[in-house]
Amino acid sequence: MKSIFKRLASQKKLVFLIIVLLFVQAICDLSLPNYTSALIDTGIQNSGIEYAVPVKISSKAYDMISANMNESELELWEENYIPDGDNYILNAKADEKALDEVFAYPIAQTVMNMRGMTTSRESLDTLGSQI
Repeated sequence: MKSIFKRLASQKKLVFLIIVLLFVQAICDLSLPNYTSALIDTGIQNSGIEYAVPVKISSKAYDMISANMNESELELWEENYIPDGDNYILNAKADEKALDEVFAYPIAQTVMNMRGMTTSRESLDTLGSQI
């Protein structure tokens, strides 16, 4: 055993590097399940969409979604989107999670109307409770 340590003494830097790399490998191996879980939760279940609220939206889509909103939703919608040429961009300070809860119905209603399905908030509530 002493002879092994004597021979390794000249290679201290490499031995230290190997030990550090083994720790990095262990950390990566232990974090892999978290990455896989996030991939499945966001990537597969939600088709890669974390929030329904778009970060960038065309002015045509902006107007179509606006038409399906009540006054309080419309006011919040206009506060959180900034005009940028032919598009609107979500305010950087906006809370996407909170906005997602408010705008989920108007966005879903617009998408369903575009696909030729007639909807109302009541029918979307019923559909949501069935899922």
